[in-house]
Formats: sequence, structure tokens, C-alpha cells
Amino acid sequence: MQISMKDTLCELRRQKKVTQEAVAAHLGITSQSVGKWERGEGFPDITLLPALALYFGVTVDELLGVERARIDAKINEYFAESKKLMNAGEVVKNYTLWETALHEFPNDCRVMVWTMRAIERLHNDNPGEDKLVLGEALGKRVLAETSDSRQREETIQLLVWFTSQLGNKEAAVQYAKMMGNYFSTWNEEMMQILDGDARKKQAKENIRDLLQVLNNNISRIGTHGTPEEIIRCSQAIITLFTLVYEDGDYGFAEATLYQNYYLMAWNYAKLGDSENSLSALENAADYALRFDRQGSMTHTSFLVRGLSYDPDNLWKDSTSTASEQCLSRMRIRDFDFLRETERFNAIVARLSET
Repeated sequence: MQISMKDTLCELRRQKKVTQEAVAAHLGITSQSVGKWERGEGFPDITLLPALALYFGVTVDELLGVERARIDAKINEYFAESKKLMNAGEVVKNYTLWETALHEFPNDCRVMVWTMRAIERLHNDNPGEDKLVLGEALGKRVLAETSDSRQREETIQLLVWFTSQLGNKEAAVQYAKMMGNYFSTWNEEMMQILDGDARKKQAKENIRDLLQVLNNNISRIGTHGTPEEIIRCSQAIITLFTLVYEDGDYGFAEATLYQNYYLMAWNYAKLGDSENSLSALENAADYALRFDRQGSMTHTSFLVRGLSYDPDNLWKDSTSTASEQCLSRMRIRDFDFLRETERFNAIVARLSET
């Protein structure tokens, strides 16, 4: 267990509202010595520890960060288990895990944020008003208690969702306005700082992420639209992804292509267009199967070359595979007129094999 007191000492001084000079005067040493301790460049003489701990009203173990190290180790265990559960799509078990962690560490902002995440991940299972209220309350606490910019940013984003789900649109708008626009994100600002290969890598990561942003926004244009409008939106998304992933090395984007080809198939079916509906279903099945079978990979397409994809880092919303989801969706009535065709049954057979 690594022992460090530099952060603890800084925090204790902040809480007590005293200077390094005041601490040094109390101990009869130089302020430079206190400065070194806070920079992690050394430790106080063992004979000074009891007096220093007494001055701040803590134990020697707390002063040295031993208790903090124990807490961090336990919370890291929760993080590791949560990653496994979310990779398997076990959203309910993941929430139960963080419910336990919150009971054990009710005042830790990291645990509060991850509990909020776990509740948000229950969106397909209808988390219920009690959990939504809990999530909103945790978010307000985090904003009041932490100065960590990443924690605050994620908390605000989650509060937009919680307040919106609770029907408080006015609060949701206010939280949303606390965030920056697309051009004032840390991803974009890094482009002003980095150079050389590091700048190129950041640009490629931005392109990959912005593709998903475009996917989300184009999809929303089609929401509640006519079948023709939804088909056009899905075609635009597929075209964009095909342009960027020119080598067919889609990685995570296999799921995006599967979903959009399925949407096209469904809406062609609504129009009674059997040929285009079956063609889109065949493509949907292809990408669903590829997504399920995809292993770790490094992209080769020019605009994202060198970036990696690891399915072990994937967070899923359910335990079902993309192939299972596609099969389930093909059971809706809109596909009934295709159900006895050879091509439709061939798609079902391919998906069923997995």
C-alpha cells in the first residue's frame, strides 16, 4: 500500500484555513519543509507526526493517507467489478453493486457519480421515480462538494437526464446551459496545445467521436418522421461512416451500421417495398454478426489509422447480443409479408446460428 500525505496535508490546511508558515511555526521548522511535504518531496521526521496530527485533529494514519489508500483500493475493486458487469450488459447487477458501494462510502463523490451512471444505465428497464430522485439528489451533492472539473462535467450531463426524466424541463435546460458548446470541449482545445503525432492522434479520436455525435443528431431528425425521411437519415449515417472507415474496419461502428440498416429495413417494410427491405435486413444481419464476433483491432482507414478498438471495454445496455436483438426485432408484424420468403428465412437461420 503506497503511503502519501501531500494531498492530505494540503486538504487539511485548506479546511483549517492556515498557511504553510503557520504550520511551520507551530512545529518550529521552516515553511520550506512544509512546502516539500506538500509537493511529495519528502516526509516529516517521525517525531513530528504526532504533533502534526494533533494540530489538525486527525490520527497519524489519516495524516499519512493510510485510510485514504484503503478506501481507494476498495473503490477501485468496485470499479473493476462494474467494468465486468457493464461489459456483459448486466445493468441491474451493476446498479446493485453501486448501491452497496454508496452505502459503504456515502460521502465519496466518485461513488456518487458512478451510482448516478448506474441508474442512468437502467433506462431500458424503467428505473422508477425513486431512483431518479436519488440520482438528482446525488448530482446536487457532487456539484456542491467537488471541485474536480471532470466529475462536475459528467454530473451536470447526468443531471440533465435525471431532471428531464422527472419532467422538470426547466431545470434540465439550466443544467444543459452550464455546459460548453461543441467548439469549447477539451477534445477541441487539445488541438490548440498538441503538435506532431500527438495532434494527429487527437484529431483522429475527435473524428471518431464526432461521427457518433452526427449519428445521434441525424437520427433525431428522423424521429417520428415519415418512413421516407427515416430511410434518408439512415442512408446519410451509413454514407458518413463508410467514408471515414473506408477499409471496412468499423470496430464499434458495426453496431451503428446494424441499427441503421435495420431501421431502413423496417421502414421499407412499412412502404411495402420487399426488395429493399430484404436487402437492408441482410446488411443489418451482416453487421450484427460482425459486431458480435469482433475482437480487438487497430484501425487501418486513413482518417482513424492507428486507433484501437477493444470489445472488453464496451458498455452494453443489455445481456443480449446484436444478433439476438436483430432476431427479436424481425418478429414485428410489419415483416409478416416477408416471413415466408426464402431470403427472410435465410437471414433468420444465419442469426439463429449464433
